[in-house]
Amino acid sequence: MSHHCWVNTITRGDFNNAKFENHGVTSTFFKRDGQFFVNTDGADGKLADFAIKYTFGVTPLQQYLIGALSSSEYCVG
Repeated sequence: MSHHCWVNTITRGDFNNAKFENHGVTSTFFKRDGQFFVNTDGADGKLADFAIKYTFGVTPLQQYLIGALSSSEYCVG
């Protein structure tokens, strides 16, 4: 079975307040009201909560698309 059928339906990451540090920024993955979020730096360099809009991939790598700016999106994870 192709993994393509699972794209955007399964979020496999650790969203139990898992922390990831990169270039001095600590991002935290969490759930709120059944929805997946990441607290990370936005375009202004300040930490903020962003909803996970789309999920790409299953294994071995899964990435998450967030709406960080009003007119663009970028991947985290």
